[in-house]
Amino acid sequence: LCAKAAGIVCVQRLFATRLPRTRAVCRRAAKEDSPADSMPAPALSEEAQETLAKAKARSKARKTERTPAFDPSAEVGVTEPLGFFDPAGFCKDVDKIKFRQLRTSELKHGRIAMLAAIGLVGQHYLRFPVTVFDELPNGIGAVTEVPGQLGIFTLFGVALLPEFSTPDASREVGDFGDPLGFQQLTFGADLRELRNRELNNGRFAMFATMGIIAAELVTGKDAVEQLGFN
Repeated sequence: LCAKAAGIVCVQRLFATRLPRTRAVCRRAAKEDSPADSMPAPALSEEAQETLAKAKARSKARKTERTPAFDPSAEVGVTEPLGFFDPAGFCKDVDKIKFRQLRTSELKHGRIAMLAAIGLVGQHYLRFPVTVFDELPNGIGAVTEVPGQLGIFTLFGVALLPEFSTPDASREVGDFGDPLGFQQLTFGADLRELRNRELNNGRFAMFATMGIIAAELVTGKDAVEQLGFN
């Protein structure tokens, strides 16, 4: 009995080691001999290709109908008398994400230009209460002196701080809240109207700033002197 049992165990071990190898060899042989893998895929007829193209076109049309095209002319900033004004075609065939990027750039440039226009006029009369700033020239000539250069680099650094924060996609572009409560001074004006005002003021300030700088480069007079005041 012991001899029989030992023989059975040896046979079982032999089959256990050789059976997986035998199965793997059989599978490889069947795959190599399979005619389906060696034969090229049958080419579709012209009629079948046309039917498939029509089906793809119908599927694409249905997706387009479900997702209406983005309309930039319905966004904030479209006001009279110009209405939707885009002669350069920046908003042609843009989606909502691309338009948000363009609006972010416009709003940032507008806010900086408003501060720049006020500064170009105000610095004719106002100076920082530090002796080194008293001898700086008026206008853009201030950046040619070391104290003016330090001041402009400081302003650039402060202006870049918001760029390191992640904007909240659920908020409108440029909405950082109202920590100082300025909205109380709007006397209940509509929020869309306030956003239109900010965009239009920023657009005007960009042209005003460029005009002030260009005129000073030509005439050598700062913003106030260009108006005939001393």
